[in-house]
Amino acid sequence: MSGVQIFVGMFAIVSVALSVLAIWRIAKSSLSYKPLWIIGSAFGFVGVAADFGHSSDLYLQFGIQIPVIRIFWLLPGGGPIVKAMFPFIAVAALVRSRSSQSAPGR
Repeated sequence: MSGVQIFVGMFAIVSVALSVLAIWRIAKSSLSYKPLWIIGSAFGFVGVAADFGHSSDLYLQFGIQIPVIRIFWLLPGGGPIVKAMFPFIAVAALVRSRSSQSAPGR
C-alpha cells in the first residue's frame, strides 16, 4: 500500500466515524430541527479520492456526496476507487450538541 492509499483510507474512516457519531449524538440531544441535522450529517462536501489500481493518484473532490464514503470498481480490470468526503455539518452538529448539553440550566 502506498501513502496515498493509507491517507485516503484513514480520511474515509474519520469521515464515517464523525458522521455516525454526530447522528447518534443528535438523536440523543435536545437540539431543535433534529431531522435536518441528522440528514445534513450524512452529507460530505470536500474530500479526497484514490484509484487503488494506480497507487500514486490522489484526487481532490469538491461537491456534495451522500453517503460520506463511496467505493466502486471500474471494469474491466480496474482497481477499486475510494471517494471520501468530509461531513462539515456533522462537525457543526457535534459542537452544537455538546454546547447544548453543557449549557447551565438545561
